[in-house]
Amino acid sequence: RKTQLPDALQLSPLFAFSSFPAGMGNSFFAGGNFYGTIPYEGRYDALQPSVVSFEPSKSGFKVAGLPGIDGEVRDAKWISYTGGARLLVIARNGGSLIFLKPREN
Repeated sequence: RKTQLPDALQLSPLFAFSSFPAGMGNSFFAGGNFYGTIPYEGRYDALQPSVVSFEPSKSGFKVAGLPGIDGEVRDAKWISYTGGARLLVIARNGGSLIFLKPREN
């Protein structure tokens, strides 16, 4: 059975995908947006950076937006730091880096 990506991920160009490391769930980070358009088109900024989880029992996706992040997301990578903990680093076009630490379960 085919499952489509959720509507929230089809509103604007996507530039960054980063799956969560093993043991942190069946999820990925998605971000994008594009502001470099001509005024006639308007900018593509309808995508709120999100954590997307696949729920096999429902054969669908759950999308949780990250409202504190704005701008044009261009990349997202996981890095390790002291004690093996992980951070998600989000790079934005013309903006500062954002560091997210996942909640402990």
